[in-house]
Amino acid sequence: MTVNNIGRNIAEQRHLLKMTQEQLAEQSGLTSHYLSKLERGVMSNVSALTLYRISKVLNIPMEELVTGESDEHVAVSAEQYRLEYELSKLDLQTKNTVNCFCTY
Repeated sequence: MTVNNIGRNIAEQRHLLKMTQEQLAEQSGLTSHYLSKLERGVMSNVSALTLYRISKVLNIPMEELVTGESDEHVAVSAEQYRLEYELSKLDLQTKNTVNCFCTY
């Protein structure tokens, strides 16, 4: 598997989630310049940590980024993804309040 194919898989999943490179970069702790080079296949290698960060944001297994094959992965809607992302930024007390509200 080449880095070019990995980059293509990242871009494909990112587009499915209607995410920009800037959004993915911000949420994965990378730069948009780096992601752009990765998606275009300009990078000669990519670390496991980078793949892990990207896979967590895209909500897919790392293996899917590498192989491009889905293990019957169910894509998360863009709205659900944005909601989960915004919720992840809340402090613990606010999260507990939201959880209590959502269980009623």
